[in-house]
Amino acid sequence: MRRKFLKSFKMSFVEYKRLWKQSGMVLMVALLLLLIPIGSKSYLSVENVMRPFILISIVIVFALTTVLTLINAFQKAREDK
Repeated sequence: MRRKFLKSFKMSFVEYKRLWKQSGMVLMVALLLLLIPIGSKSYLSVENVMRPFILISIVIVFALTTVLTLINAFQKAREDK
């Protein structure tokens, strides 16, 4: 059972490979936004406001990607049964 699930998970990951690449790009852009300071004094307050939203968006993107992959894996495992 576990072996079939892992095989179906691997196949669903391959199907969602493009989605995982896009979520990786979101991570890279978000890290750039978090790491690169602009240098103006007014940016510091904007940075303090935006930082939690950027972190939350990273969590949401990866949670949705993982959930979609797991749902597809469970459906494939059920079909193979």
